[in-house]
Amino acid sequence: MFRISQICISGAFGEGNFGDDLLLLGYLNLLTKNNIPQREIKIISKTNDKLSLQIQSRFPDIKIIQKDKFGIIKTKYNVFAGGTQFYTFALPPQKKFPLLDRIVFHLTHKRILSKKSIMLNVGFGPFEIAPSDRLQKKICDAYFVSVRDKVSLEHCNNFRGKNFYYGADIGYTPELYTKLNTKKIGEERLSDTRKLKALIILRDWPGFDFNNVISNIKQTLKKRNISYAFYIMSPIKDSAFRSALDSSNSEYSEWDEGNLDEALLHISKFDFLITSRYHAVVTAATFTIPSICIDIEPKLAIVSEQLNTNLTIDMNVTTESLERAVDTLQNSYDDVKKRLNKSTERERKRFYEFSKSFKPVAEELASETAR
Repeated sequence: MFRISQICISGAFGEGNFGDDLLLLGYLNLLTKNNIPQREIKIISKTNDKLSLQIQSRFPDIKIIQKDKFGIIKTKYNVFAGGTQFYTFALPPQKKFPLLDRIVFHLTHKRILSKKSIMLNVGFGPFEIAPSDRLQKKICDAYFVSVRDKVSLEHCNNFRGKNFYYGADIGYTPELYTKLNTKKIGEERLSDTRKLKALIILRDWPGFDFNNVISNIKQTLKKRNISYAFYIMSPIKDSAFRSALDSSNSEYSEWDEGNLDEALLHISKFDFLITSRYHAVVTAATFTIPSICIDIEPKLAIVSEQLNTNLTIDMNVTTESLERAVDTLQNSYDDVKKRLNKSTERERKRFYEFSKSFKPVAEELASETAR
């Protein structure tokens, strides 16, 4: 099938990743608020009825094309929207996977034909080896490039002399959070007036010892009289996490995939997170809820520093490292939340500045679609 569209937006949407699905609504909001007609936008996504309903309820004229069934798409602009898309990982010697210097489907697949590529809110790195010339050329040939963190920006600036822009995940979807009728958690949750509640969100990862980590988390939190709950944020992909919870007789709940409001509301009920999922950290921060980040990959430490909480522990979670982080948080909970609140406000201001830099591109898109 051959389809023609003025603007396609592509990314890892509808694939069981809460963060990507949540950000998609923010990307659509950014485009449509800049007078780009909904009817000119098509989303390339895996089929997910709940996500489709949320898109259609907010953007009824935007069409969704099923990723694994379309033929050829010819588009003037391919808006390739973020998440961590370019990286190399050093894997343990026993793992027989190739080293990834990854350019994902949406930029290389011959079925998407676009005149101009816009890269929106992407993450670059970590690079265990120097990025390939091919990768650098793809990035530098893009019409517009924005990244989500300062480490990604440093990688871009090393590629060649070109303007790259620094956005912020938190800025894309603030209206989604305010619709939930949650109270201003940053003002009302005080460590000295109530018993803390922790939400634990982990993800499958090579070499991660779930049984040991879950045991250490439960032991540490029980010892400190902190109530807790486990939450699976990617039911499709996190099978090892689920198996470990089952084998340890740990109660847990799962994200109703595609139902973004359900996950947001659930996270908003807790006082802090222990997590190895990047977008769990970002989502919690929007509610001024701090996270102890388990650093399975560098972006966890990056976001912890970016949000000025710095509660990061190594992926080999020991009781000692976890106890230090929990004690630091428990003993200075209100101060951590104040720092986090200032950081999220700074992130929103930076997103506002980024939005101004995107304005000329958005005006061009709107002008092209009017022809």
